[in-house]
Amino acid sequence: MPINSDQMLILLRTILKIGGTLIVAHGTLGLNGAAWEQLSGGILMIAPVIWDMFVHTDSAKIKSVTAMPDVAQIVVKSGAVDGAAAAAADPAQPKVVSA
Repeated sequence: MPINSDQMLILLRTILKIGGTLIVAHGTLGLNGAAWEQLSGGILMIAPVIWDMFVHTDSAKIKSVTAMPDVAQIVVKSGAVDGAAAAAADPAQPKVVSA
């Protein structure tokens, strides 16, 4: 199974979470003071979570699917809200239409 770019980014975010946890738990950076290690480890743990929140929005998912060459059209329900409605109204996404 070939790995796509989304799968590679998921792997990167997971590695960052694990690395941040290890840094906080074990203090492996060896820099001045434990506060620096805890701060950097905390950032490495929290940043992928925030990144995930932006990557997994409805509009980001639709944009990802419309970029696939084998997808001809995405039909959004007429009562759709949030990212789906915005994608259907966006003229830059001609593959997304409202039902």
